[in-house]
Amino acid sequence: MKNFKINGAEVRTVEKEGMIYTVSNDLAKAFGYKNTAKIKRHIKEHCLSAATINTAGGKQKMAIINKSGLLSVCEKLKYEDVAKELIDYVKNYSVVESIFKEEYNFEIETIDESITFKDLSLLMNKSGVKIGRNELFAFARSTGLLLTSGNYWNRPSQEMVDMGHLEVRLVTTETAVDSYTHIQPLATKSGQIYIFNKYIEYLKRFEQSAA
Repeated sequence: MKNFKINGAEVRTVEKEGMIYTVSNDLAKAFGYKNTAKIKRHIKEHCLSAATINTAGGKQKMAIINKSGLLSVCEKLKYEDVAKELIDYVKNYSVVESIFKEEYNFEIETIDESITFKDLSLLMNKSGVKIGRNELFAFARSTGLLLTSGNYWNRPSQEMVDMGHLEVRLVTTETAVDSYTHIQPLATKSGQIYIFNKYIEYLKRFEQSAA
């Protein structure tokens, strides 16, 4: 992957599940912070991930941030002690546009039957929206499409069920000593369109606010 520089600091990029991410620690250094926590506190869950990266000291697991996360950092840091020129430099894509080339088709090719979130992420990628299964789950939880508490983790919200967008499948897994059942949310044909459009709206709204 192509790396780039911000404020003289090299920022590494990695590809994960079809999406391009930047290394959080590199961004922290570029913006003048000594630790990643200063950066991560400005980023929503679905914009964060982790990857194993080759370094001079060997392979290390590092936090990584997608394009929306990077723009979110810029939006928040403008209120802190970070040079306005540096924030504008990044937000205006003078560096990152060559890295994050995301063009979205605003129609999704649906499947008549209800499908898993993994299959939905594949459909979205096919339509030009690069998103992995785990990121799609995180987005759905952060926007209230899926529940997040205890035994209800990843269960569709009642509203999504009532609208006919999501269904529940109970999946039983057998082991040598026991069996357990977990919830698998499924997106109906209308749900595929709804979630796709909701994610597109999020991207458009966020990029407009960060511009």
